[in-house]
Amino acid sequence: MAYTGADLDALDTAIKSGVKKVKHNGREVEYHSVDEMLRLRDRIAAELLKGSSAERTRVTRLRFNR
Repeated sequence: MAYTGADLDALDTAIKSGVKKVKHNGREVEYHSVDEMLRLRDRIAAELLKGSSAERTRVTRLRFNR
């Protein structure tokens, strides 16, 4: 599943407010524990970071003449 920044924001907001139910894009998810939410937040953040770094990868070739 591809996560978005909005998914991460919704989860962060729920964690900060102490709520274990998250509603986003018409879906409602209830988590068992805050620990489960924290693990998911870390996974989403890692996936988003990996995706953004893949998009920004650029190859630079240097050429030197004597």
